[in-house]
Amino acid sequence: MRRILALFLAVCCSVGANNAAAQTDAGAQRAPLTVASGDWGKLSGSPARQIKAIYFFPGNPRAAALHLYTQTPLNPQVDFHWSDDPAARTATVSRMREVGANTIFEVYKGYEDCGPNFMDYTLDAFMGLWDVLDQENAQPPMKIVPSMEEIWDIRHPDGSCPLRFNVADALNPVNLEVAIDHVAGLVNIIKSRNKMAHWAQMFDRTGTPRYAINLPGAGSKHIAPLDDSKFITALDTLAREVEAKTTVKIGFTLDPIVRGRSEYSLTRRNGEDVQVADLSTSESLLAIVPFISELDGIAAFCSPRASDGGMVDCNAFPEEYQKVMRYKKNFIKGWAAKGVPTFLDLDRGYDGHLVDNPAALNPPGKGVIIGDESERALDWLNVQSEIKGHQGDGNPGVVGVIYNTWNGYTEGIAGVPTTRPAWNEKGTNQDLDPSAPGPGVLLPVPKPYTRTQCGQWCEKYDFGNIDLMWLQSVFAVDPGLCDHYYYEFRPDPGGDYQPQPVYHVFGSICEKFTQRYGQIGVLGVPRGDSNNADIPSWVYQEFANGRVYWNGATGAHEVHGGIYAHYHSLGLENGALGAPLTDETGTPDGRGFFNAFQNGSIYWTPQTLGQGVWSGVRDEWARLGYERGWLGYPTSDTRPKGALCSGSMSNTFEHGEIEWCPSDGRVEVNRY
Repeated sequence: MRRILALFLAVCCSVGANNAAAQTDAGAQRAPLTVASGDWGKLSGSPARQIKAIYFFPGNPRAAALHLYTQTPLNPQVDFHWSDDPAARTATVSRMREVGANTIFEVYKGYEDCGPNFMDYTLDAFMGLWDVLDQENAQPPMKIVPSMEEIWDIRHPDGSCPLRFNVADALNPVNLEVAIDHVAGLVNIIKSRNKMAHWAQMFDRTGTPRYAINLPGAGSKHIAPLDDSKFITALDTLAREVEAKTTVKIGFTLDPIVRGRSEYSLTRRNGEDVQVADLSTSESLLAIVPFISELDGIAAFCSPRASDGGMVDCNAFPEEYQKVMRYKKNFIKGWAAKGVPTFLDLDRGYDGHLVDNPAALNPPGKGVIIGDESERALDWLNVQSEIKGHQGDGNPGVVGVIYNTWNGYTEGIAGVPTTRPAWNEKGTNQDLDPSAPGPGVLLPVPKPYTRTQCGQWCEKYDFGNIDLMWLQSVFAVDPGLCDHYYYEFRPDPGGDYQPQPVYHVFGSICEKFTQRYGQIGVLGVPRGDSNNADIPSWVYQEFANGRVYWNGATGAHEVHGGIYAHYHSLGLENGALGAPLTDETGTPDGRGFFNAFQNGSIYWTPQTLGQGVWSGVRDEWARLGYERGWLGYPTSDTRPKGALCSGSMSNTFEHGEIEWCPSDGRVEVNRY
């Protein structure tokens, strides 16, 4: 079940006469493509449908791998019997449909099941899903995208199958031919079994439907690191050659994992930000569909804990945890901004402390942990939900969502109801490791939140069916819109705390919230639903560190931190300043920040703190150059003075004072 990190695509030489012309350098001879279709990346049909998908591993778990599960399904009668019980298969698909999924990305490993897998991958197990859909009458119909993970090459010379085949490890005619044969072989299996009706067709950039195949870990060891054009040529050549062999027009969804610096990588990390390839001219690209896109961020930002054998536990350090959250947001936003259809990949977190245990693996691995069933798990779910939709930055939002994965028990990821197991004296899953001598002593694994170790916290806070409930709320809305339910633990009648959706952030306020990095940004977590403001035609929503205001004429603007605290002391929108007309903005000299409001401004610096300037005082200060003029920053609010005239108002500044008469507009400016 471990994620496959290498997939190959290659081209450079001819593979028979029928593809010689297609392999010209950098695709220079390719016919120009039309303007991108508005339905690019969606399920074909009229109307086109946005994809809400589940990533799924077909088959039964292998007994030899059960002790490595960091999640145990509550209903093993269903979840452990995919291959041998048709009723279990039907129940599994029904649950996927109940949460709102319309597409299943199903792992395909090839014809044989050889090697150390965590499940029994067989062709019959793979086709079992297609058989279930034969019996369904539900509308709209569920669709399948085959995901070609690492494949066992059945043509190995000695008749065995120890040769793993990755579609990105070949840049020569022989291996390209093997790639074409493997993909064409899958197409012919589906055709020969009369299952084409269940295969998902997605629109390409010209609006042409193509049968979709997912390629995990896309990239190449044999293409120069920045040579996007050669990768596009490789991808499109593979699609054309498969069509020539099978008469089936296929296209690809790609998992753009970060690969080594010496390899061609679709995504390149730059601190917490990313640089992404330009694949916008590909004729066969259907969408970018990441698989656990935060993993490279975990490796980059989370520190190994020497006391735990080098485990990488992101939950232990809030600042590292938030870096990974920001990285995942930037990963998805970076691809969406490139103009290609991009999916948001969802997961409950990641727990590889058994399957990737540094002490147990040879060679050693990294037992990474983030989110999952911990006190940070709801933060992780909430932050992911914030990513979908437009980000308020003028770039498109995601076109689809995918949950990774339905049954990823070895990595703490599951869309089915699960329980957190106790760990036996071997440090493995006590419930599923028959070779263990018993409960014994708990090893010091870096999981202070396991049920056995955390005591009252785990007894008080029950995750229950959080993934199913959360997925339903994510799948229920258009993934292209900013529409987010914020989850918190709330007490139930029995005194336990259950995760519940408590606040709804949507529309322009949601876009502003996510533009400012959501709950890990300057505003913090939501503290209420949207409300009508105290002035007509304005709406606001409260957050932990500020507010976002919206009006149809001005759009949404946020106020936070020290400026918000001062704005609150002045009466918010009902005070002298009115509603905000800008976000908090840095001043040109770099010393401070300000918000402009309907009737004035608040300026803040570490030395002067927040001070409000309004009415004629602000007009005169503006005429003199604001904070860049000789007066400097305000050191008081606008307040009554009555010296220049009855009812005059004044502000003090760092180097002087302005006094203004409302009755006749007279102004007096004094220098200190």
